Amino acid sequence: MKSDTCVQSTNDFSTLSKVSAASLGYFADEFQKYFVSRTCRRSPLIHRGYCVRAQAVTRCLLEFFQETADCHHRQVLSLGCGFDSLYFRLCGWTDVPDTTSVYEVDFPAVVRRKQLLIERTEALKSLLRNQTPPGGGNGKGSVVLDSQGYKLIGVNLGDVVALDSALEGAGLQWDCPTLILAEVVLCYMDPARSDDVIGWSSQRFSQSRFVLYEQFFPDDAFGRVMVAHFESLNSPLRSVRVYPRLQDQEQRFLQKGWQCCRVLDMNEFSALCVPHIERLRIDSLEPFDEFEELHLKCSHYFILVASRGDLARNPALQPVVGSSDFTVFPAPACGGAVLAKLLSPAVLGLRRFGHRSCLVSSEFIISTGGFGEGNGKHQRLGDVHLLLEEEETWSREVTTSQWDGRLLHSLTPLTMGGFLVLGGRFSPSRPAAEAQILTYEKVAGAVTITRRHLPLELRRWRHTATEVSLCGHFYVLVFGGRTTESAALQDATFLHTEDMSWAEVCQHLCASRGW
Repeated sequence: MKSDTCVQSTNDFSTLSKVSAASLGYFADEFQKYFVSRTCRRSPLIHRGYCVRAQAVTRCLLEFFQETADCHHRQVLSLGCGFDSLYFRLCGWTDVPDTTSVYEVDFPAVVRRKQLLIERTEALKSLLRNQTPPGGGNGKGSVVLDSQGYKLIGVNLGDVVALDSALEGAGLQWDCPTLILAEVVLCYMDPARSDDVIGWSSQRFSQSRFVLYEQFFPDDAFGRVMVAHFESLNSPLRSVRVYPRLQDQEQRFLQKGWQCCRVLDMNEFSALCVPHIERLRIDSLEPFDEFEELHLKCSHYFILVASRGDLARNPALQPVVGSSDFTVFPAPACGGAVLAKLLSPAVLGLRRFGHRSCLVSSEFIISTGGFGEGNGKHQRLGDVHLLLEEEETWSREVTTSQWDGRLLHSLTPLTMGGFLVLGGRFSPSRPAAEAQILTYEKVAGAVTITRRHLPLELRRWRHTATEVSLCGHFYVLVFGGRTTESAALQDATFLHTEDMSWAEVCQHLCASRGW
């Protein structure tokens, strides 16, 4: 089927992203690079996403191996394995290879490609033990790579009967402690068939743990774009509408026979289960400050652990020592009354965040930059947005494509006229080198931009900038922010807007004005 082929292609993107992240030290994986014919540098945001995914899966593996340390034998069954290097990474873990068998399952076409890559790569092939020709036994040819402790099996997960038969033929032991891993695979299946996999595994494995990593929460702006993105790839997220919330996923597993279940979104996992020293190490790898975007991404992915038998006695994903409770606070209650007018549903240009807005008059608001929906993607926006009130309704909007794409700048109305755009950055290593004065021409209904050079000290972002009046002169008070060299500035300085230079203000004058 065409959709199956498109789902398989997501494996190639994922593999390239893992190689990029591993090459910078986000996680240890010296084998993933052998499964790609080329490399590419992904963005820091993508690196962070794959890093937290690797942290979560590794944490689940470690907990499983610790809890089964006294067992004579244990198994890892990876469903929809793709080109993941799991077995080869485990070969470097102390005592794991001798006591653990790894079974990897995916579409026949995928595992045949993987088998050929392994056979042609000495660094991978040398880690196989007692390899035998595939295709024998009751597996009916499903086993395409057969070695001691590692089996690579080609079968469609949507056919549970065929999956059961293939694993039986490959020598899997149903009563052995088993970790079942499904990373972004069940979500592509018809929900009824993925439910069958969950129910089948709870019945077949008496001592087991199921680890699931995939998407959820499709109904907010980010979720809608996420769902549309995978639909555009002809790889729709089929189960996310049926199980949109974390509690839906939890009940799904409990109703299918699993004894206990714990599920965390990736923001919760990072706060509770990643040691502080590891977070500091990750922060040092490359410049990054797209925290809002990372938070959004992590609030739409989850890690779930369901257990049966003896493995259900110990709760999974336990917080690390020193972590604090992760609490999502409710929206604050407002006291008093606020007069508010809802925007017309037809106003689309303000579906954004990370932008800056200023009230020009009682009838006009200007907004610059930010992230939002554009061309069917969730992306950086390159426009100046004008919102105007007409006939007591905020319904008219005008956008211009003059914006240079900077983010995290300040937008300050000036008494002399216009709006000062100060600072901002294009990437965490590329600050904006120019200030801008935006002027609205009412007759033409357009914005004029005058560019001004910035001193090095003002090439910052995430700061505040407010116009103040001292001794008959107007200044812009610039406070805080960050630069490429400093993550948190604590200075407060005054700026002449005429020539974009620093101004010294006498201390006694500041004190008399309450500064």
